[in-house]
Amino acid sequence: MNNARIIALGLCFVFFCLHSTDITSQNVWTKTTLIDRYQVNCLVEINNAMYAGLAGGGIYVSDDVGVSWKEINKGLGHQYIYSIVGKGNKIYASVHGEGVYISQDKGNTWIKFESNPDKYIYSLAISGPNLIAGTLSGLYYSKDDRNWIKSDIEGSRAHNAIFSLYDSKKGILAGSGAYIFFSKDNGKKWNTYPSSSKFDIQTFTELNGELYAGTTGDGLLVSADGNNWMHKTSNKAEGELKSVSVIVSDSVRLIAGSHDKGVINDGEKMIDGKNDLSIKSFLIHKGNYFAGTNTDGVWTLAVKNKITEIESRSAFQMALDVYPNPATSSSNIQYSINQKADVVLEVIHPDGKLFKRLNLGTQDPGLFHIQLQDFKLSSGIYFLRLKANNQSQLKKLVILSE
Repeated sequence: MNNARIIALGLCFVFFCLHSTDITSQNVWTKTTLIDRYQVNCLVEINNAMYAGLAGGGIYVSDDVGVSWKEINKGLGHQYIYSIVGKGNKIYASVHGEGVYISQDKGNTWIKFESNPDKYIYSLAISGPNLIAGTLSGLYYSKDDRNWIKSDIEGSRAHNAIFSLYDSKKGILAGSGAYIFFSKDNGKKWNTYPSSSKFDIQTFTELNGELYAGTTGDGLLVSADGNNWMHKTSNKAEGELKSVSVIVSDSVRLIAGSHDKGVINDGEKMIDGKNDLSIKSFLIHKGNYFAGTNTDGVWTLAVKNKITEIESRSAFQMALDVYPNPATSSSNIQYSINQKADVVLEVIHPDGKLFKRLNLGTQDPGLFHIQLQDFKLSSGIYFLRLKANNQSQLKKLVILSE
């Protein structure tokens, strides 16, 4: 009897070890061979290759999904890299104290621009035909890789130093302190908007028609139009992600990197994360996550549970709309969910303050309508936020006087 028990316990132990190994393998971050003495300021994909810009180590490229890295610093002066962008055969890099360099041979050789708008160019973006530069002295754009034109910025703002740029489907975004600049003409003219946060804006992304901004101490902000910004979560819990160094999206969910919390999915939960990584940059490349750290090189995670087309159809989805919009009291709010869920609908002022919350309870899949007149809104701009199944969707609402 005792031998039987020992054998049974042994089999259970073996099964547990095998099962635990299988689970752990779904979430194993591994360190790549990239040099690890410098902060990885940027990770970008250009022409199916991955480029890393280091704060002191120059530029490296990987053609084999991060297995090996090649140093490509020929022609560069200072090797402190702030930003890298590419379009077609051209790759641009902003270098500390020297402005912009260009390469037309995949980064093998670099040539410095003849003229630069500022020695300190912290961020680069490409929007339409223009190369946009975010500098210590404001925003500039170039149409020919030679001459720079200073952009027009309208509205009040704290300062002109631009540390982040992002070209979205709605327009190009720039972060300047706690202000957000927004351009719809490829960076020629910009409007200034307060971000509803007192902390610096250091990263942007977009997902499902909404724009997101990451702050240095106030978590994530969200906007439906690029003009009005509010906190992603209205009630911020203690210990929630606050310092967001980088955010990206994989068309399904948000992925946020933090200096002190590793990788956070959805901007709220540690999923497929590694909380001892201090993240500076992030890239999704050929089905893998790549996290550039402060002084520990680049780490990678193979995302094994990829969402297929069939899986995405079965995943939770929701939609929110108002028609007509601009709206009157006779307009309708329409929303749909494809799975049973607890549903909440909120009306929010442009400054982020909650005006009204409707707890609609647990609802079965379907299409639902609510009369806008039930909210008794005066004329002005509001935002509707639909929340269900730990997801949310934002819709701008303009109320016309009758």
